[in-house]
Amino acid sequence: LEQMEEIEMLRKEQQEKAKLEREQQDLMRKLKTENGRKEQKKKDNSKELEKLWEEQEKKAAEEYHQAREIERLKAELHQREEKERAQMAELERLRKNVAERARADVEGAAAFDRLV
Repeated sequence: LEQMEEIEMLRKEQQEKAKLEREQQDLMRKLKTENGRKEQKKKDNSKELEKLWEEQEKKAAEEYHQAREIERLKAELHQREEKERAQMAELERLRKNVAERARADVEGAAAFDRLV
């Protein structure tokens, strides 16, 4: 009878050990799964950050090129305006020259008429 009780106690002890071992294995599996998820999330976040960084660099490069194009266009406009001002000044000079010649021609014709 005592032997039977001892066997029963050993069996229960073994069952308890097996149960604890299963629980420990289950916890290890859960931990590995959780760590795997965290690692994957970390990788995903890193990829997203890298993607955002690249997009930001691309935008900065576009803005730089746009600013350079704006400066180029401003310089071209300024050059055109200067050319137009010079042309207007030349036109005004020619107009005055023509007016002066016409006045001189009228004066010359009047003087010629007085002589004749």
